[in-house]
Amino acid sequence: MIGGVRFNAALRDGETSVEDQNRNLSVFSIGTDYAGERFRFSADLGYQDNQIDAPRPQVTPLGDIPAVPDADVNFAQPWTYTSEEQLYGAVRGEYDLTSNVKVWLGAGARNGEEDNVLANPRATEDGVLSAYRFDNTREDAVVSFDTGLSAEFDTGPVGHRIAISASSVNLESKNAYAFSSFVDTFASDLYSQIAVVAPAADYFIGGDLASPLKTEEVTNQSFAIADTLSFLDDRVLATIGLRQQNIETASFNYNSGAYLSGYEDSKITPAFGLVYKATDQFSVYGNYAESLQPGEIAPATSGGVAIGNAGEVLEPFTGEQVEVGAKYDGGDFGATLSLFQLTRPNTIVVDQVFTASGEQENSGLELSVFGEPVNGVRLIGGATLLDSKLSRTQDGLNEGNTPIGVPELQANLNAEWDVAAISGLTLDGRIVYTSEQYTDGANTRQIDGWTRLDLGVRYALEVGAQPVTLRARVENITDEAYWASTGGYPGANYLILGNPRTISLSASIDF
Repeated sequence: MIGGVRFNAALRDGETSVEDQNRNLSVFSIGTDYAGERFRFSADLGYQDNQIDAPRPQVTPLGDIPAVPDADVNFAQPWTYTSEEQLYGAVRGEYDLTSNVKVWLGAGARNGEEDNVLANPRATEDGVLSAYRFDNTREDAVVSFDTGLSAEFDTGPVGHRIAISASSVNLESKNAYAFSSFVDTFASDLYSQIAVVAPAADYFIGGDLASPLKTEEVTNQSFAIADTLSFLDDRVLATIGLRQQNIETASFNYNSGAYLSGYEDSKITPAFGLVYKATDQFSVYGNYAESLQPGEIAPATSGGVAIGNAGEVLEPFTGEQVEVGAKYDGGDFGATLSLFQLTRPNTIVVDQVFTASGEQENSGLELSVFGEPVNGVRLIGGATLLDSKLSRTQDGLNEGNTPIGVPELQANLNAEWDVAAISGLTLDGRIVYTSEQYTDGANTRQIDGWTRLDLGVRYALEVGAQPVTLRARVENITDEAYWASTGGYPGANYLILGNPRTISLSASIDF
């Protein structure tokens, strides 16, 4: 019998590496687990309170992309803030009916509240900003259940690992919003913030900020069965599965709570997988899966313009994923290489109407490496080469183009080196690269690719027979200024500025 109790707490307060941006974070969690001969149980409860004053906002370009400001500059208005609280918990139990049959039951819940006062600006090529105030509150309640049975047995020379499971996830969201005038905006500067008096958020209002009504409800239920068959002494594994999925989505009026729009759909989707272990170190695999994804809900506004069909629920979308690959694991070092293709829905705003517009087709190649090729040197990293395009769009709009905010290449490499001359000392480094990203559906404008370098050191020692670890880390050591990403809700092209050079120090002790 093994059991225990875990407790974690974190408190952070003060100015961040972004100028005049302050953050107050409190995190508490407690958990327990038990492992007996046939029964296992775990339970966790957590709370998080996170507030940021003057959070650096996203920027929407009005035409050509403005030059990148200094990495630590803050163009937020001093009266803006974001505040979020989360209370969450999960329990799970497993019981071995026999040595080959196991049942499980799990449940989880999360209750969240968010309150924001924001002013996300639009920017000309010269960095002149225009913005309006946006207030919103949100309350989310999520409850989920998961249960199932797994069994292992043989039929002649064929082994079976069967899993039968059922799950349910229910989301209820309450929302309210208020805007200042979209027309009578206030000006500022991307490179040197100009503080203004907060305008009244009384131009365009939806719901009561102090007591928001239910605006969205989503229920996702599924029942799945899968069998993994093994042949030739487990050198060939074949998985066949089916999933019955039902999605019910509904939206409600911000001001009255009245039902607006909804959609219910169900579908049986298949999943197939095949693995061939050519040797103990090398294997190849392939898989295919389908999934039913909830339809998106039309937002209240887009780019400072009210959406005419706000609250309308779009139809669910059936996505597909195909993958083939190879894996090598030599113990000290390993690598995987895979080719994949997947689809996801695409939505656009045309003439103030939020609507579905075909799909995104994403084809790519992914490489990852891991392990300790040389004693004392550990590596983990990867690269993804992605070809993403819009297909079967409404009236052929931007068909064949790359979606906003999708880079062609992303790569990262993390390395650690144990310094043999100094026991307990480890140096580490990480390099991250992201290629260019288009900022418009017509693919006429893009942000540059960027590279970031992080360096760190840790030292392990004993103090009074207690293990202690000291850590120091510098992220973005060159203080590179760059637009890190673009995108947002469908069709948006927000620009996100990368974080500046950030130094962190920490110490931990085991007892």
